[in-house]
Amino acid sequence: MTKTCYIFFDGAVEPVNPGGWGTYGYVIKLAGQPDIEGHGSLGRNPQMTNNISEYHALFSALKALQIKLGSLDFELLSIHGDSKLVINQLTEEWRCKSPHLQERLKQCQDLLVAMDIVWVAEWIPREKNVIADALSRKALKGIPEYVSRNKVDDAELFDGLEPIECLRLSVSRGRMKNKDKMLEWIEQIGKQLKTA
Repeated sequence: MTKTCYIFFDGAVEPVNPGGWGTYGYVIKLAGQPDIEGHGSLGRNPQMTNNISEYHALFSALKALQIKLGSLDFELLSIHGDSKLVINQLTEEWRCKSPHLQERLKQCQDLLVAMDIVWVAEWIPREKNVIADALSRKALKGIPEYVSRNKVDDAELFDGLEPIECLRLSVSRGRMKNKDKMLEWIEQIGKQLKTA
C-alpha cells in the first residue's frame, strides 16, 4: 500500500469577490503524524479574487510541506481542493490564461519540482473540504476591520476559537459584553498554561 500525504487547501474572499478580504487555509495529513494546519489573511484590495486566495492556500501548504519534507516519510502527495480552476490548471488539464494567476501557478509547480515527489491533484466538493474551508473562514475572524464592518456578532465570531484567541479579538474590538464568559476564558487559559 502506498504511503500517501494529503493536502487539503481552500481560499475565500469576503464579503465581495472580487475586492474583499482574501484569506486562506490548509491542512496536511499523513498517517502517524500530527496534522499540519495553517491559515492567514492576504488583506483587502480591489483586485483580490477567490482564485488568488485559492492559489495562495495551495502555495502556503506546499511551502509548509517543503519545510517539513525531511522529517516526513511518504511516497505520494495527494492534493485536494474545491477550486476546479486551480486543480485543473495545476494538472495542466486547463490552460492558465490570466497573467496574474500564471505567476501563482508557476510558483506552485516550481515547489513541486523542487521537492522531487510524485504527486496527483483532485478536485473535491466543498463538503469534503471542511477543515481547509473552516481554516480560511477562521482567518476572517482575525480581521477586526472585517468583523466590525460586517456586524459579526460575538457568538459567530468566537465560535470554534481557542480562549486566548477570543480574548485577543475582544481586546482588538475594544469591548467585552459578557464578563462571565471572559472570566471563564481566563480560567481555561490558566489551566492550559499549567498543562503546557
